[in-house]
Amino acid sequence: MEALPLKLLNFHGSVSIDDVIDTMKYSVENFDIQVIILDNLQFMMGVNATNRYFNKFDYQDQIIHKLRSFATEFNVNLTLVIHPRKTEEAMNINSIFGSAKATQEADNVLILQSYKGIRIIDIAKNRFDGTLGKAVSAMDKQTNRFIELTVEEFNDFNDNNTPVEKIIQNRIIKYGSSEKIQDIKIESKYVDQNKISMIVIILL
Repeated sequence: MEALPLKLLNFHGSVSIDDVIDTMKYSVENFDIQVIILDNLQFMMGVNATNRYFNKFDYQDQIIHKLRSFATEFNVNLTLVIHPRKTEEAMNINSIFGSAKATQEADNVLILQSYKGIRIIDIAKNRFDGTLGKAVSAMDKQTNRFIELTVEEFNDFNDNNTPVEKIIQNRIIKYGSSEKIQDIKIESKYVDQNKISMIVIILL
């Protein structure tokens, strides 16, 4: 990834979907862009949403339709970030803001949720082969990288309130060094990593 060129859109604040589409088309045709990340859907909903469509959900559906059509026509990987509805409960595929069209059109849906200071990554839809599941990651402050927790480590964290720092320290004692724990293959029961080629928020 470090060897690949990175292009940034110069949009700030609310931007119309047509301007975004035109810019993406120019980037694909002139720079051979193959992966596009749009963060986030809500920024495209503040422009002319009430003038052209009955309500904001109709307008959101139009945006999703245009993005889906663009991804299909130009054969690019398009990742779209969508904020969830406000909730205090565990999120699922129905927690995404707006209508169900976004999740229906998407090939893959990834839900990223904060839980007691760690991150839970939930693969809620996978059109590639149907494999679903969750993975739990925590920040290793010594290396400034995220590590995946095993089921046993997550249970220790969740049930016994064991701090992440203690869990990482236990790994260091077991495997010898802080750096080495980054390379350990986690036999996770949350998700079969070998069957997931790419994990994204919304992949169109």
